[in-house]
Amino acid sequence: SELKQRPVFIVGHPKAGTSLLLNLLDSHSQLVVFPEETLFLRRVLPLLEKSPRGAWYGIAKANLIDFFNWNTESTVPSQAGFETHDYSFISFDAVEKAMEKDWGSVATYGDVLSAAVIAFGDAAGQLSESASRWVEKTPLHEYAANKIFELWPEAKILHIVRDPRDNFSSYERKHADWTAQHFARKWRRSTRAGLTSLRRFGPDRYLMLKYEDLVLDNQEVIERICTFLEIRFEEILNQPTKVGKAWSANTMFGVGSEQISSAPVGRWENILSNDDVTVIEVIASKQMKACGYPQKRQWGLRGLVHGGYWRLRQNYYFSLGAGRNKVRQD
Repeated sequence: SELKQRPVFIVGHPKAGTSLLLNLLDSHSQLVVFPEETLFLRRVLPLLEKSPRGAWYGIAKANLIDFFNWNTESTVPSQAGFETHDYSFISFDAVEKAMEKDWGSVATYGDVLSAAVIAFGDAAGQLSESASRWVEKTPLHEYAANKIFELWPEAKILHIVRDPRDNFSSYERKHADWTAQHFARKWRRSTRAGLTSLRRFGPDRYLMLKYEDLVLDNQEVIERICTFLEIRFEEILNQPTKVGKAWSANTMFGVGSEQISSAPVGRWENILSNDDVTVIEVIASKQMKACGYPQKRQWGLRGLVHGGYWRLRQNYYFSLGAGRNKVRQD
């Protein structure tokens, strides 16, 4: 009952280090760590809100625990996009049985996710008497911080932020159609949401971490996380795992590592064009400064033109007053 009400949500922009953070926490004896993104706030909650309570169990089964309905010989729908994430060693029937056993205590939308995560923990052997919190990771859930604290007043949020130039270097390899302008706007919005929540909810409920600190000064950051989550330090926190098994970093550069690596830090300097750097620094300058990211400021003309366009556009909408919300969406 107490565990159900004490989640930890890992949030941040995609490719900012959310997976690394999740897997560093994976084997801690006081945590139940769900291994996949649930998209609960964006995808599952809207389904629950428009459905009668009698339909909630089916929604949870189809959208939250179907990850574990695994077939190593023939891909099933729940494996789509996760073909390399093999959960065949976890019994789907055991997860469902555990969720069904405690379903009678489900009374709120938040209880639905809690029940699914705790059922996984039960089936995976993570549910010990010392477990004090459960953990879920979905990038961009920083936009739903208000809803998270509404559903789970005792929740904690870990928001990891990464230098936008390195973040873009990784992200564009997966999304080649994203321009530096588009990325910088999204990174700015994500980071601004985090900084706003930090001010609103305070550092005891909302902790912002820098990816660079996590990989360069790991011990100090791990200790901060332990204090924030009110858990004891364990050596396993220095070794990323996934459901207790060795985990290789989810890198977009084809260089996997089962250890914490600082190699990705500053990689942008050898990859990005001067124009792309300029665009990112002009658009996201305020948030970069707030997070302590120094700017190159040897800006190219083309980058200044593109970056300056967004600045002028922002100033124009602010001058109109009524357009303030439109700017915020950028």
